[in-house]
Amino acid sequence: MTTQDVDAMLERFDQVLEPPLDDDEAVAVIEDVVAPPHAADYVWVPELLWQLGQAHARAGRYDDAIAAQERAIVAGEDGTPDPRATIGAYHLQAGRREVAAGIFAELREQDPEDPWLFNSVGMDYQDVGDHEEAVRWLDEGLRLAIELDVGELVGQLANLRRDSLDGLGARTRRRPGCRCRRVPEGASGAGPGRRDRPQGDPAAPAAGRVVRRR
Repeated sequence: MTTQDVDAMLERFDQVLEPPLDDDEAVAVIEDVVAPPHAADYVWVPELLWQLGQAHARAGRYDDAIAAQERAIVAGEDGTPDPRATIGAYHLQAGRREVAAGIFAELREQDPEDPWLFNSVGMDYQDVGDHEEAVRWLDEGLRLAIELDVGELVGQLANLRRDSLDGLGARTRRRPGCRCRRVPEGASGAGPGRRDRPQGDPAAPAAGRVVRRR
């Protein structure tokens, strides 16, 4: 495959992610991009496979979305939260609430101080209209984000929590589970299990964008 071939393929990929989205075309293009044996030499394959899963999920093909995310993990998908959280999200969207809850509980047990996990799962429950469960996760995520001084998440979690309280018709009610405090001055802001994506990763959030993962 020539450099020109790669450039043309990546240009197609950029185009299919522009609105209006055509998920079937996106699936076809992504599969073409990651198919060559040396695709990893010129693209971040795990990210493209994550995008593949997103396209399948938007089209309601949740089992295909799960399979794509499993491929992403095998290809080296890492970061925060654990990429298996995305699999849980697809199960949740498919209506398999118990399966999703089991995955989320396992990830919480493995990394109980990752505010990005609570942020992501809270958004997942919010997306399916379960605001009560969303608030539980967002409350804990907000507490952790403040304690660990993850400033980029504090405002987002507070806004998401407010949105879910609105969904419950209880905007002015303060949930008793959210007893937030700051880490004493001089304490480290890095939490256990914190993992950053590679520099230059196309998944890095733009300023002001609501993000699920880091």
